[in-house]
Amino acid sequence: MPAASPLLPDSGCERLCQRLVNNCPDGTANSIANVTGCGTQIRSKAGWLAAKKWNSTLYKKAPDSAIRQCLTKKGSPMEYSGLIKNFETIREYLRDFYIFGFRTRSDFTRSSARKYDNERRRAEDWLGGVMQFRTTEAGKIHFISADSRVIPQNPLYKAFKNKSFTAYDIALHFHILNALADKEEHSLRDIAERISGRWQAVPGAPDFPDDATIRNKLNEYVRLGILRSRREKRAMAYSLRPAKANLGAYREAIAFASEALPLGVIGSFLLDSLGSAPPFFSHKHRYLPGALDAELLLALLECRSHGLCARIASRTKNSGAVKDLVFPLRFYLGTQTGRDYLLAWSLSDKKMRMYRMDRLTRAEAVPDKPPGTACEMPTPSILESWAGDLRKRLWGVSFGKNFSDNNQGTPFRGAAPLEEMPPQRLSMTIHAGPDERHIVQRLEREKRCGAITQLDAETWRFDAEVYDAREMLPWLRTFIGRIISLDCSDPAVTEQFHRDLEAMFALYGDAGDAV
Repeated sequence: MPAASPLLPDSGCERLCQRLVNNCPDGTANSIANVTGCGTQIRSKAGWLAAKKWNSTLYKKAPDSAIRQCLTKKGSPMEYSGLIKNFETIREYLRDFYIFGFRTRSDFTRSSARKYDNERRRAEDWLGGVMQFRTTEAGKIHFISADSRVIPQNPLYKAFKNKSFTAYDIALHFHILNALADKEEHSLRDIAERISGRWQAVPGAPDFPDDATIRNKLNEYVRLGILRSRREKRAMAYSLRPAKANLGAYREAIAFASEALPLGVIGSFLLDSLGSAPPFFSHKHRYLPGALDAELLLALLECRSHGLCARIASRTKNSGAVKDLVFPLRFYLGTQTGRDYLLAWSLSDKKMRMYRMDRLTRAEAVPDKPPGTACEMPTPSILESWAGDLRKRLWGVSFGKNFSDNNQGTPFRGAAPLEEMPPQRLSMTIHAGPDERHIVQRLEREKRCGAITQLDAETWRFDAEVYDAREMLPWLRTFIGRIISLDCSDPAVTEQFHRDLEAMFALYGDAGDAV
């Protein structure tokens, strides 16, 4: 068989790594020689290094799976790992390409195209069957397509379970737990001595770590709740934290919570230790992307529970990266759109703000308010009171245009920023017959900050004072056919409602043409 045209320069063949000989079975090196066209040079210096730009081409031209396996073995240049060192990076990729909008490889401009390819391959490894693509004139577009009713677990949880680790991480994990298996307290020196004998007995084990490495791992496990520590004289004593719950008895509850509540990824980790999830849960409406916000949500909850400010970073399509210093107050979890929001006091803007969680890229605690802030921050009790007042007139998460106008750049003067915000008043009268009690029950269930008044046996009125009545339009439209009158202090709201109604008539025909 004549040799193919060389894919690598001669200098590349001369620098091929000897490891391929050790990784590949007999005869494979000769097959690779024919693929590369390097002839006898590769037989004498079999391996796989050379210029990285040729790796992809060589991999695609490999004639059989045996060669491909060699090219992907540890130590070879085609080595590829699906593990993550920094979750912030993969969160951006998953959001940009699979949630915010279907984009092509050329749309990614924040880093190199090769970087995008690596992160895309990682995502495909985790997401498996829910990752799909279609080819357009602009290029290949990747996206997530899944029927939530047939998915037992949120596939995005897998991203949290692919954190990179070192040989020391995995070795110390088992050695430390083994050294503390007697459930007694031991000092760092005792633990190191217990580990030392077993460490050397394992073939191919890395060099024995120093005391600082072992101490760091012990302290990490204390923070994670795996171990507990106690200071004894001048040294710290460590022991296993006893399990306080029989997780097996809560298996069904954990399975439900992992898919229905915030921070469900915690439940997913617990289910991994209990085996497969119960097969009888099915979700008609489930919003998968919220899983990517779990790490940020946990950091903000910790700031809230300890009364700390948080330094956050967000990215929007129009303004790009934005940083802010905030005091977290409330979290609003959307059941209609699946979007989650953070209500916080912004120290830079000196006002209440809503932040979309899926726009945040980073959140970290700030122990103290940094010096040089432009305003005196209200006390947490005052901010909590304001948040409670604000909630009474929020239909969704919008404060309305008046809030932005009245509070932009207004310094803190000790008065609530809501006093000069007149709410919008909306009133809707509907008809519900004697046999339509379910309509009234729905009004009671979905009224939120509104009030229901019965005018007569078949007529009911809904009244509400909210900061932004435009948010109510989708809900109001669900009562079309029963609405007797609709009034709002903001004429733009009722005008928009009637425009939508006219557009529907134009599309489907008026009542006279209805079937």
